[in-house]
Amino acid sequence: MATARLLPSGTWRIRVYSHTNSEGKKIYESFTGVTKADAENKARKFANKKQRNNTTGMTVGQAVHGYLETKAGVLSPPTRRAYKDNIENHYGPLMDKKIAKLTNTDMQKFIVDLSVNKHLAKKTVENIYKQLTASIRFYDKEIEFDVTMPEASGKGRIKKAKTKKPPKDEDVARLLSLASPWLKAVIALAAFGSLRRSEIAALTYGDIDGNTICVHSHMVQDENDKWVWEDRNKEEASFRYVTYPKEIIAMLYELGTGRPDEFIIKYNPNTISKMFNKLRKRADVSPYVRLHDMRHYFASIGAKLGIPNLYLARMGGWDPDSPIMKDVYQGTFDDEEAQYREEMSNQFYNFYKKA
Repeated sequence: MATARLLPSGTWRIRVYSHTNSEGKKIYESFTGVTKADAENKARKFANKKQRNNTTGMTVGQAVHGYLETKAGVLSPPTRRAYKDNIENHYGPLMDKKIAKLTNTDMQKFIVDLSVNKHLAKKTVENIYKQLTASIRFYDKEIEFDVTMPEASGKGRIKKAKTKKPPKDEDVARLLSLASPWLKAVIALAAFGSLRRSEIAALTYGDIDGNTICVHSHMVQDENDKWVWEDRNKEEASFRYVTYPKEIIAMLYELGTGRPDEFIIKYNPNTISKMFNKLRKRADVSPYVRLHDMRHYFASIGAKLGIPNLYLARMGGWDPDSPIMKDVYQGTFDDEEAQYREEMSNQFYNFYKKA
């Protein structure tokens, strides 16, 4: 939309395209206001109303498909994939409804169906609804809905803290000793540098500088379930530099030619996880130890060494404010916890004797 201009009279005016007449001439509507914001607000309401009139007959199906097609060039592959999945599996009951006639009741029933009938988690329902309304409001900015999201499961009950125990040193050592060369490199990258499987699959030799690896890219699936390389991670905190022992770097160079554009690990994230799970079973390591838990191991060792959360978060690619650092990755080892409990007990006992 154009910007309002100050007239000699002291008022502000803005012109907005209305239509083209039968003679091919463009017709504009003019709006004036005491202030620039006032004039532009009037023009914006006109433009929104005009857009709404143009989409009166548009269905939800046309809106979501049109939004996805229009935004395809700027949406990330995972987001496009999520939209496609929602269209195929969740938007069905609303696809033939006209967006101009959607009601709060329609949207609330849609949310209830996702939550109660499909048993989807609160966060999943919120994401599906957010994507749906983004598509609708792309064509009708005036439309608003007043709905209630499902409550998180277990509300009203005391929820046990979600704290995972990290893999033990002997678990990591056994996995490394039995792994093939490329899978050994995968485990080392995750356990000693906190790399995610998507980041490991995206690494090239060009990302290595001496003993330091620049972690900036990841492998993701697009809307056609094809694995694609993305130069930048979605989360800003994921961009980081990781320093490894020279032996680990040397191990990586043994897996390829060392060309800057060559992928170090030649497998996609799903294959990496599948092969890791086979190794875990062969090594007789607990099924609760996933490849992702190697990041848990990294964070726990950092906590054991007394590295402050801020630095540990940056090293591991977490947002410093993320509850993950406190609730999941800052787990303590059982033996250390018992030791600290004993020390606390002795401290209080000594205080009690003196009191």
